[in-house]
Amino acid sequence: LDYGVATNHNITVQAASSDTTSTTTATFNIAVADTVASPGTGFVYRQATQLMIDGSPWYFVGTNNFGLTGCQSPLGAHTYAQMVSFFEGLRATNCVTRVWCFPHSNATDIDNCVAAAAATGQRIAMVLFEGAGHCGINYTANRAWYQNPANTYTWIDYICDRHKTATCIAFWECANEMGQGSGGDMTQAECKAWLNAVAARIKLRAPNHLVGSGCIGSWKGFHSGQAGYADIHNSIYIDMVSSHEYEYDYSGNTGVQGRHAQELAAAISINKPIYIGEFGTSRTS
Repeated sequence: LDYGVATNHNITVQAASSDTTSTTTATFNIAVADTVASPGTGFVYRQATQLMIDGSPWYFVGTNNFGLTGCQSPLGAHTYAQMVSFFEGLRATNCVTRVWCFPHSNATDIDNCVAAAAATGQRIAMVLFEGAGHCGINYTANRAWYQNPANTYTWIDYICDRHKTATCIAFWECANEMGQGSGGDMTQAECKAWLNAVAARIKLRAPNHLVGSGCIGSWKGFHSGQAGYADIHNSIYIDMVSSHEYEYDYSGNTGVQGRHAQELAAAISINKPIYIGEFGTSRTS
């Protein structure tokens, strides 16, 4: 189902007894709303393109800290005290820290990260899978892996259910840069199907949380430009359009250029907010 699309569904009801069977068919319409209702005090939710908390518009700045839960060889995960120190050092009270939350991560480290964020009044974005091959993942995210989204369900069921009541989680991400590694030969349809299935599973286990895609950008071939990027995010289970902006500097530009404009237009066309999950410049420039 896509937002704003009314779809007819046929239901056939059979009533049987010892001597007769009667069949009747009823048709009803579903029109999917374009607003995610407030799930309760403290949770981030959205009204169309606007993020909200407790009835008020909410905007955030952010940072990435891949090492909090262990993705920083050879140091390992931060201790709880180190996590608290990191969060206390963030000057912005409306900050979201993007952290890795992968199947081979230590669940206790993830628990500590959630607890430390909650204790310091900070919020986090939890990235569930890795598509670019970083952090020593114990699976190969190739095209065949994306064709079978059910292989993600065990981890989603475990970790999302474990933290479904945590208001410090601003949103979950399906994957970091899906297809950026060995899955780059997937099709747009396969990309959309995987995102839809994974996001649906997250919503099943953590219905009060928002879901972002974690996708890198509209320029990837299997995202098929602006129209394709809108299409893969146009699912009732995906709340936020992701963008990773490395075009500035790396491509010789002096500011955010055409790629992000495509992604912004894609988000607007499906009435959803967009966020930049990563932004970087070259260390040599």
